[in-house]
Amino acid sequence: SDWKEGQNTGDVGWTPWLSENYGQGETPWVFDRDHYDPDQMKVFFQGRETAIETDTGTNTVTNNTDFRICVAAANSDLPCVKWGYEYYHHYDYSYDPPRWVTDTRYVCQQYSADYRYYAGSTECSVWASDAPTSSNIWSEYARPSNKKDFDELKVSVELREWPTNKQNIKDFQIGFQFMDKIAFFWRGDGDAVYTDWLSNVNKFGTETKWFGDADNWDA
Repeated sequence: SDWKEGQNTGDVGWTPWLSENYGQGETPWVFDRDHYDPDQMKVFFQGRETAIETDTGTNTVTNNTDFRICVAAANSDLPCVKWGYEYYHHYDYSYDPPRWVTDTRYVCQQYSADYRYYAGSTECSVWASDAPTSSNIWSEYARPSNKKDFDELKVSVELREWPTNKQNIKDFQIGFQFMDKIAFFWRGDGDAVYTDWLSNVNKFGTETKWFGDADNWDA
C-alpha cells in the first residue's frame, strides 16, 4: 500500500500451493498502485483441505519436507516525463519528540515506457530443520541492486527432504520486517510481524497486519 495502510494497493501475489510442483515456486513481482516506493505491505497465509490429483498421482508435501522462505526486491528506475506536487504524511524529526505532519512533495506523475530495472539478490531464511538450533533464523535484508528504495517484491518457497539427523518441528509462523537506510545512518527498522501459527491456518487463511519501516514511508 502507499500513504495510509490499505490505500493505493496493488494486486496480491501468491506462491503455488505446496502440493503443486512440490511447492517450488514464487509470487510474481508485486507492487503498489503507482508502482513506486510502497510504504507498507501485508502477508497472507492460506491452507486448503485436499492435494492436487495429477497424471502421476497425488502431488503432496509430506511431513518429512524441509522448507525455507525467500524474498527479493527490485527498483524500477523509470524516467519521468511529467512532474507535479502531492500531499504526503511523515514524521518531522526536527521536533522532540517527532511529530506526524502533512507536507507537500514534488513527484513524478507520468513515467516513460523506457525504464531500467534493478533486481537484487534473493535472500532466504534458514531451513526450517535448522531453526531450533540456529542463533539467527532471519534472512538478510533483500534490496534492489542499485540500493535505492524498492518498488517491487517477490516471495518464494524452497523445499528439500528433511535431514535425517534433524529434529522435527511441530508448528511455525512466518515473520517479515522492513528496514530503511538513508545515507550513513539508519532511519529505523519497523516492527516484525508474523502470520498465525500453521496449526491455526485453515482454508480461509490468515494475514498479518499492515507493516512498514520505522516511519511507514518509502521502505
